[in-house]
Amino acid sequence: MFNDPIIEELHKIREQIAAESNYDLHEIVESLRRSQRETGREVVTLPPKLVTAATETGDQAKVETLSATNSAS
Repeated sequence: MFNDPIIEELHKIREQIAAESNYDLHEIVESLRRSQRETGREVVTLPPKLVTAATETGDQAKVETLSATNSAS
């Protein structure tokens, strides 16, 4: 198996961030959000993309427009 030093570094950073937050997902997210705020850089949130899914029912083709955020549920 190929060992990629960049991927290994990312895994170490991920482990360090998790350990600093006691492996608590809510604390990890809050810590990352706090870091974003402290940088002073603008954080952009884009609206969800719409996905068009085609499904066939018998002889008729039905097209549904689904929200990308709702398609996973």
